[in-house]
Amino acid sequence: MLLKGKNKLAVWALLFLGTALAFATVYYFVSREAREEFSRDIENCNLVEKELRFSCYRTVIGKYYKGNFEKFLGNIESNTDLTFKGKDTSYSIFGTNCHTFYHALGDFIATNNTEPNIQSALNHCSLSCTSGCMMGLYKRTALANGFPTDLLREFYKVCSEETRHQCAHEIGHLLHDKYTTSILGTLDRITGEQYGFSYPQEYNYTLFESANLDAPFEECRQIVPEDERSYCYTGVGHNLFLFSEFSPDGYKAQFQGCMDIAEANREDCFGFLLFRIGINSMAPKFLSSQFVEGNEICQDAVGIIGRDDLMFHCYKGVGGGIGLFVESEYPEYFADVEFPIFDEEYKLEDIKNMKRSLLDFATLCEVSPEQFETQCFQGLLGTKYKTLYLLFGVKQEDIEGLLPNLDDFEVSG
Repeated sequence: MLLKGKNKLAVWALLFLGTALAFATVYYFVSREAREEFSRDIENCNLVEKELRFSCYRTVIGKYYKGNFEKFLGNIESNTDLTFKGKDTSYSIFGTNCHTFYHALGDFIATNNTEPNIQSALNHCSLSCTSGCMMGLYKRTALANGFPTDLLREFYKVCSEETRHQCAHEIGHLLHDKYTTSILGTLDRITGEQYGFSYPQEYNYTLFESANLDAPFEECRQIVPEDERSYCYTGVGHNLFLFSEFSPDGYKAQFQGCMDIAEANREDCFGFLLFRIGINSMAPKFLSSQFVEGNEICQDAVGIIGRDDLMFHCYKGVGGGIGLFVESEYPEYFADVEFPIFDEEYKLEDIKNMKRSLLDFATLCEVSPEQFETQCFQGLLGTKYKTLYLLFGVKQEDIEGLLPNLDDFEVSG
């Protein structure tokens, strides 16, 4: 039957409106203007205080999301304007700016994903910036479900072979959250107060009336294989560090917690907290040439517990922190695209400058006390710094001596 008059006009109007809306949605996500605006807002987040950056990133991501989930995530991953360089070398709350941004992206996926299982949700995450997206996804999902052991086992089970260390690390984070209180409780409060962003559901951030710091180590041994336990313990240590960032007593209160637990867990508790202090607190000092201050951080931390024999953890962390910073500063080399070095526009002078820069980063380890230089270089080579070192053909004597005998140690998170 033919349409007449007003009916025909109404149909055409609806068709036109639908097409316009579809075009507007696509244009919003793929237009150069929108991508540049998103990138500028993220750059502004790089400049705020380190305790605020996760909240800032999370708010910006939520601001730009308009309902096209797949396209939105794809355009973030392909956005070559995105940079995580800040005004200084300070780390964000979870680690480098890049790692913390992807934590926020994983958090976004956890609260907007409609996939039926964790593997489907995980498929939305890239491996960028030390698997930050996976960690953010797991952290929010675990909190929303009350941290059940079976779910944490599933988290580890679905991780790929190449991310197993990072997954074990995040399990450690989650177990410390489970048996103390979730760090997201603190961060969600900051996000609401500073940026007016709120989540669609309420969370039970604290499951138990009193904290149990032995339990995370014990459950690490239940969930992850024996050869991965140290990575799980690094996650517990990292979570201890996160809480020290918001504590008026800093590390002192966290070390006191380690002193009060079973002897079987005490050394791991001390050691992996020291390792994280090296990554997040000492490495930024080394990166900004504040070597005296950096070395004093480790000396003071070790002084609290009276365990000079554990100082090597600090310096392995320093090297790891320097390497993670390099990954955050040069994300283009680790994206799912061809290396810029193979691009015709990448000039010989660019290669020389990159080699010089990578060598400068390596020489920072030489500022460590002589007996700990090797640990610093081992930490450095436990990051994707090693990928760039080999790619650009950099030569450094200490590193060359270590390369033939390196194990598969990886700096996590």
